[in-house]
Amino acid sequence: MRWATAIAAGCAVVLIAAVLYTVTRPEPSAASVEAVVSDAMAFVEQTRGLELERAVPVHIMNDAEFEQITGADASLDDEALVLLAAQQRALGMATPADFAEALESDADTNILGLYTHRSQSIMVRDVPADDALTATIVHELVHALQDEHFSLTGRGEMTSDESMAFSSLIEGEASYVMHAWSDANGYTEENEGDYETQIPLGMIVSGTMPYIVGPIYVATETEGDIEAMNALHGSPPRSSAQVVRPWLEWDDQPSPTPIRFDDLDGEVLIVDSWGGIQLTMAVAAVTGDPALGWTTGAAWANDEFITFERSDSTVCVVWNIAARVGYRGQLQEGLEAYAEALPDASVVGTTLTSCDPETPDGLVGPSAGIDTLIHVSTGMAMLSYLGADESADCAVTRLLETGELETIWYSDDPLAHPTTIEAIGSCA
Repeated sequence: MRWATAIAAGCAVVLIAAVLYTVTRPEPSAASVEAVVSDAMAFVEQTRGLELERAVPVHIMNDAEFEQITGADASLDDEALVLLAAQQRALGMATPADFAEALESDADTNILGLYTHRSQSIMVRDVPADDALTATIVHELVHALQDEHFSLTGRGEMTSDESMAFSSLIEGEASYVMHAWSDANGYTEENEGDYETQIPLGMIVSGTMPYIVGPIYVATETEGDIEAMNALHGSPPRSSAQVVRPWLEWDDQPSPTPIRFDDLDGEVLIVDSWGGIQLTMAVAAVTGDPALGWTTGAAWANDEFITFERSDSTVCVVWNIAARVGYRGQLQEGLEAYAEALPDASVVGTTLTSCDPETPDGLVGPSAGIDTLIHVSTGMAMLSYLGADESADCAVTRLLETGELETIWYSDDPLAHPTTIEAIGSCA
């Protein structure tokens, strides 16, 4: 259990860098951002109906200064990196030969700004004060406001899934306000080319999903209402599955029967909860079936995720999952297909055990992982668009089965698309 905190922290920081900003960054200049801060603050305060009672310093840094901060936060020691890589391979995800270099490469130049509770300030790169930087400052000012009114610290120790759920609220709200500013000012982020990474899917999911599903969750739960947004901080989501399916009753969901550590052949290293979103993505990617991943994740109620080292030094994971009432068969079907596609795995009931094959053969590479992320994330957006209920959940499954979901989503009117109408009809 000694590496859990370090690994969780490394995942979070590294992957924020990976996907938040994929635009080509302007060359550094001496342009000041001071002119945009007051306007950004006024927009944030008006949109959120709350005032910042203290000044929030904005520090302008050159690339080397900025990357020293993000690089230090993203670093893991060699032993933790070895364990993290083995854990990802056990889940079916290929890892790069030089894991540390890949993490550093993804972390160094893709963030424009950040807010930290420790400094109570915002740090931004020394770049032209354009719309991209203004949108970033809006996002970070929301974090400053959250910290002042609701506190971003003092939550105690959280599992990986609880952390993703809480981050989905925090980053979702900041992204929601940032998108509102972008819409009001006619700004559209310009992505150049496909995103490329060597980071395994499990880590990509840890860092990116709060920015993807978070704004959808906030919009679904609040519809822009200020009081509803404030209320979310009083009762934040407790699992990533709740973020995706907020209409369900999550207080009384079953929990898995705890694994007896003495029954494991080796030393327990990490005890965690991995969550419904990670389950959805892993099954979808490894089986190559996004619809199966979707239905497997929909059956998730709770889990216990154990990483241990066998007596022969092989790293293994035990994913002990409780199903929602009435969904055990659906969960077991997905887990059995997942285990069959893994190099060294087995399933008993709804408990998956899988070990590190130590080679990349048959594992999901980063490119396929990104494709899975896109498929499933589009499903999450469509779920909200169709009404965020059981019927919509069923319809998204049907749309994923067609393999045409992205085409439908980017059509002129996804709701009026014949395939969507057919999927809704089949789930009525």
